[in-house]
Formats: sequence, structure tokens, C-alpha cells
Amino acid sequence: QKTAREAFVGYMKDKSTRRIVGVDEACKVLNNPLFAVFLEDFSRRIRKYFGITMTITQSIDEYFQNPQAEVIYKTADWKIFLPHSKDAIEQALDSGKISLNEFDI
Repeated sequence: QKTAREAFVGYMKDKSTRRIVGVDEACKVLNNPLFAVFLEDFSRRIRKYFGITMTITQSIDEYFQNPQAEVIYKTADWKIFLPHSKDAIEQALDSGKISLNEFDI
């Protein structure tokens, strides 16, 4: 298991290798303004070099607590939601945080 620093250094040394950099329990880093800025920039740049950033968190709301977290959410090509309560889904739909159509369900 690599740390974020090791993954970033590896990415900087060899940008031709496809990479997935995963951040589990992302709520802990999305709250940190310094790391959120870093992760936003990293997420944008890694895409140019055949890589993706995968953030994993328990709640959709965690992506809307600061501008950087929101950018990370909005620029993600894929969003996969594990089961949420019906109320949480309705609240996210009503607030415009997510939208669903017949292909998304």
C-alpha cells in the first residue's frame, strides 16, 4: 500500500504508466484545505497522463463542503454510489448535488 506521497513521486517520474490513485475515507482529506487544494490540482493533472483519482467517502455531502472538494466531484468521469437512504438520495436530488435519469438508475 503506497502513501499519497509515494504515488505522486511515482507519477512525476513516469507519466506514461496508467495509474489509479485511490483515497479511501476521503472525508478526512477533503476537510483539510491544504490537502484539498493539492488533491484538486492532482486530479486535474493526472488525467492528462492516463491516470485517475478515485475518492471514496460515506456521504455525497462531503464533496460539497468546500470549493476544491466540489471540483473533485464535478470533474469525476464516473460516480458510483453505494446504497444510501431514500431520504439522503431525495435530499441530494432536491439540492441539485446529483441528477438521475433512466440510464443512471
